[in-house]
Amino acid sequence: MKNGNEPETYTDVIDLLVKIEKSISLHIVKEKITVSDSVLQYFLEDWGKMLPLFHKGTIDDKLYKLWLDDKKKEYEKRR
Repeated sequence: MKNGNEPETYTDVIDLLVKIEKSISLHIVKEKITVSDSVLQYFLEDWGKMLPLFHKGTIDDKLYKLWLDDKKKEYEKRR
């Protein structure tokens, strides 16, 4: 992030969303989150499938972090 304040890449945005989720237990429901950026919307749709699995314990912390790292690598080249 530029000067630590504003996200410049999709990876920066993903990191912010994950931090927010940890703080307030964010629940992603497609009908309630509207993002005009189609790339970010794809991430939110995928994350909305993974997050409940993590919260329910279906996947553990290690697998969830691995998935997040993989997604961030996928999106880091996009701006």
